[in-house]
Amino acid sequence: MEEQRFLINGEVYAPHDPGLQDALARVYDTPARPLCLCVDGGVEMYVSKFRDFVIKRMPESGTEHAPT
Repeated sequence: MEEQRFLINGEVYAPHDPGLQDALARVYDTPARPLCLCVDGGVEMYVSKFRDFVIKRMPESGTEHAPT
């Protein structure tokens, strides 16, 4: 199974990439949307903040993502 990846401001990140939190902080509260790269062309996501920044699926977009 391929590792999950996200495209944020032209850079690709894995979930445990040490630069991911900084990248998410830069797009938090902006119109920029990370892309989940589980399918060709990607699927728009959004950034939420709890203790850390978290990438979440847009509402009603679950069927656009790869089933794995």
